[in-house]
Amino acid sequence: MDDLIPFAPYETEHHLGEVLLGLGRLVSGYSFWDLPRSRVAICLLVDGLGWRQVQEYAGIMPTIESHGRKALVAPFPCSTPVSLATLGIGVLPGEHGMIASRMLLNRHRFHNLKWLYDKEGEESPDPIVAQPRATVPELVSARGIPVSLVSDARMKSAGYNIAVWRGGELYQCANLDEVAAKTIEMARRPGPRLIYAYTSMVDDAAHEFGVGSEQHMEVLKLVERAAVTFLRGLPTDAVLLLTADHGHVNLDRNQVVYSDRVPELKRGVRWVGGDLRAAQVYAKATTTDDAFERWQQFFGNDRWVVRREELITKGWFGSRVTDEVRTRIGDFLVIDKDRGGVAQAPKTNGKPQVSTHAAWTENEMLIPNVVLRP
Repeated sequence: MDDLIPFAPYETEHHLGEVLLGLGRLVSGYSFWDLPRSRVAICLLVDGLGWRQVQEYAGIMPTIESHGRKALVAPFPCSTPVSLATLGIGVLPGEHGMIASRMLLNRHRFHNLKWLYDKEGEESPDPIVAQPRATVPELVSARGIPVSLVSDARMKSAGYNIAVWRGGELYQCANLDEVAAKTIEMARRPGPRLIYAYTSMVDDAAHEFGVGSEQHMEVLKLVERAAVTFLRGLPTDAVLLLTADHGHVNLDRNQVVYSDRVPELKRGVRWVGGDLRAAQVYAKATTTDDAFERWQQFFGNDRWVVRREELITKGWFGSRVTDEVRTRIGDFLVIDKDRGGVAQAPKTNGKPQVSTHAAWTENEMLIPNVVLRP
C-alpha cells in the first residue's frame, strides 16, 4: 500500500492552483514564492509525472530531480480535468467546479474533457456559464501581457478549453521536442510573456503500459532531454517551473469493483461517476442514507466511503465550496486505499488502463516543483 496523505493539505502545503497565477504575477512585476522576477515565466506541465516517479527514476531524470524543491500537492480528486482547471483558473475545485472526470452538471451526466453530456443529442453546456470565473490567461492578458499555450497533444475539447484556458493563444505541436522549440522561440521574443506548455506523453505511457514499463522509461528520458534543452535554450531572464497534474498507481484488476455487478451496490443508486480511484456515487433522492450504509458495509476497511459533506468540511475541495459546485459532487465518494477502484461498469471501448490516479496516496497527489533557470 502506498503512503497516504491523511488530511486535506492545502492550508499547509503549496498546491497546483498557485502555480500559473503566481507565474503571472512574476511577469507582471510582482513577487511569487522565492522565485526571481523574470521577463518570461513558463509552466511546463508533464501530465502524469508524479514526484515519487521523479525520485524513483532519478537516474533517468538527473536534471529534473536535482532541480526539484519540496513537492506540490495536486487537487483532489487528482485527475486531469480537475487539475488543469485548478492550474488554469487559479482556485481549488470547490470554486471552479470541475470536480471529476465525470460528474453531474445541471443534474445530467457530464464528461468534462469531452465537454459532452452522456445523453446523445443533448446540447453541450455553455462553458462560460458552467465555469464563469476569469481564467489566469484572461487575468494576465488583461494587463497587456501575452499568454501562450503550447501542447503536444490534441487540445481538449473546445468547450473545456473555453472554460479553463480562455484568454490564451493556442499552439499545437507534434511532440515534446516541438513544444520545447516553440516555447524557447516565444520566450526569446521581446517583452514580458506567460507560457503554459503541456505534454501528455508520460500519462499516455503510464495508462497504457504502466509505471516502470519500458515504454514509460523511454518517455521519462524524453522529458529529461527536454529539461536540458530548456536550460540551454531559454534566455537568461526566463524561469521555467516544471510540474504535473497528478502521479500514477499501477492497478490490480482484481481490486476493481463494478457496481452494476453487485446487487447491494446497484440498489438505490442513480449513477456512479467521478474517477475510478475516487468514484462519486449519486444516490436516488430517497435512498441516500441506505445506499451509503450498504456501500460502507460492503467495502469495510478496504476503501474510504465518505459523505460529500464530510469531505467538504474537511477541506478536500478547498476552503470554499459554492452552492452550485455542491450539486455536482456525489452524495458520497469511494476512495481507494490500495491498487483498485470502483466504476459502474467496465469500459466498452479501448484497452483497460494499466495505471491510473485520482485518490489521495502520495504517488498520486504529490507533484514536482522543479525550477529551471538558465
